[in-house]
Amino acid sequence: MRLPVAAFGLPSDNSTTSRKKGSNGSLSTTAVRLRQELISLILSGEIAAGRRLDQRQLAKRLKTTTAPLREAFSALESEGMLVRQQGLGVFCRIYTVLEVEEMVEIRGVLEALAARRATAHISEVNLNDLRRIAAQLAKPIPAGGDQEYMDLHVDFHKKIVQISRSLRLQELLEFHRLIDVILANIVPGLWGTEPHDHLGVVDALASRNPESAEQAMRNHVAPTYHNRFASLRVRFGEGLILPATMHGR
Repeated sequence: MRLPVAAFGLPSDNSTTSRKKGSNGSLSTTAVRLRQELISLILSGEIAAGRRLDQRQLAKRLKTTTAPLREAFSALESEGMLVRQQGLGVFCRIYTVLEVEEMVEIRGVLEALAARRATAHISEVNLNDLRRIAAQLAKPIPAGGDQEYMDLHVDFHKKIVQISRSLRLQELLEFHRLIDVILANIVPGLWGTEPHDHLGVVDALASRNPESAEQAMRNHVAPTYHNRFASLRVRFGEGLILPATMHGR
C-alpha cells in the first residue's frame, strides 16, 4: 500500500498541517492519559512509522471512547508525531534525514541553553550527583548494558535541565529526546552506544560561568550528532528514514 504524502511529513494540498493546541493543560484528563499511552506505543514501535492509526481499534485497546482519543491525536499532530491526511486518516510520522538533522541541531542548542541557565542555580549537592553519574558513564559498557547506559545518559541530561529551572526547556527537550527512541526502533543498530566524557560538562557547571557551561555542552554533544548524521546519510541520503520493513534491510 502506498502511503500518503502527509505520512512523510511533507507538504500536500490535501493534508492538514496547521498547528493546534498541544499543551497538556488544554487537554482533558482522559486525553492526557491517552496522549502518553500513544507516545509509549510509538516509542516501543507498536505503532510503526507510516502506519495508519485505526481509531476504533485503539479506542477498544485503550479502553476509551473516540472523542478523547481524537483530542489526543490532535495534540500529537501539533507536536509533530502524527500527521492527518484528509479523507485517509491519521498516520504515524515518517521523518526525512534533513528533518532529523534540524531537530537534533535544535536539541543541541536547547541542551547548551539548559547548561548555561543551570550555572545560576546549581548546588554542591547537584554537582556531586552529576559527578557520580558522569563517573558511571565513563566506564566500559558491559554486554547487554546498552539500555541501562542510555537511561543513565538521559538522566544526566534531564538533571541539568531540571537544575536550569525552566519548564519550557523541559517541555521542548522532551519531544526532541523522543526522536532518538523513534529512530532506534526504525533502524535498530544504525549506531552503537559508546561511553564518552561527561565530567568536562560537570566541571564547566561547577565554574558557574554561563559561557563556559554552554560551550562545554556544545562540545560534548557535537561529535555524537555529527557521527549520527553521517550514519543516516550513508543509509538514506537526504530522504525518508524508512523502517526496515519498508526499505528492505
